[in-house]
Amino acid sequence: FSYSNLYGTKNDIWTINDGKKNREGIQQLVGASVGVERERENIRRRTMRGRLTRAKENKYVGHLSDGYIVDEHGNIVIDTDRCEVIAQIFELYTEGKSTNQIAAYLNAQHIPTTNSYREQHSNKFKGYKATYRPKGAKVEQQRNHSNWDGSTIANILKNEWYIGVRKYRSLNDDKTSEIVELNHEPIITLDIWKEVQSIRTSKAITHNRKSSKNLNLLSGLIFCGNCGRKMYGHITGLYNHYYCSSYENGKKCGLRGVNKENTEAKKIDEGSYAE
Repeated sequence: FSYSNLYGTKNDIWTINDGKKNREGIQQLVGASVGVERERENIRRRTMRGRLTRAKENKYVGHLSDGYIVDEHGNIVIDTDRCEVIAQIFELYTEGKSTNQIAAYLNAQHIPTTNSYREQHSNKFKGYKATYRPKGAKVEQQRNHSNWDGSTIANILKNEWYIGVRKYRSLNDDKTSEIVELNHEPIITLDIWKEVQSIRTSKAITHNRKSSKNLNLLSGLIFCGNCGRKMYGHITGLYNHYYCSSYENGKKCGLRGVNKENTEAKKIDEGSYAE
């Protein structure tokens, strides 16, 4: 068994000497690595402080929502050629249009998506690249220039940038973090914002109620009174029922489905699920 020599040029450290471990050298090398890690953390903290300082001055620090541009002084300002698109999205939503309907409308009107718009107006977005590298990826990918979709519209409707709010993470001296809220010129009024968020909340509650009706709590836990097979939930027309699994095997035992709501409302003794 033989060791391979390891030498640290910066600190003039040998970890192996004549086939024997150099404990002092190893300790120095470990200490140096700890120092590097500490310095890396200090650099990260200084970078975050620098970003926050610029952000407080309304300067661009890496993120820009659709509808905003950076002027010649590095300040975040409203893009007057684009803000009407954002305002229209909010207006259509308050008129009762769904996110998918809004997306379809924008596509029909040939209104470019965020990436398409920025590529078409590269003079406004200096440094914009048609490609990007996802976190952890080795190669760059083409940015999506496809049509509008409902998820994109939904993200716009909940983006606080449009009421003039930006949030950044800041590190305190004790290494704890806090969210700092900053402001810039809004595109959407607070009244319209509140109306949109109220509609979104209402739709989410309605969706959850509909979803809960489709939850078959006893699926696979109750058994057919005719043949003893397990019963599973199925949706048929306007009603939900539990049906015997014999239907899936092609050999119907003759038991008709039982109403989901009535069945779940019954008190079922533990270990006795027979219908």
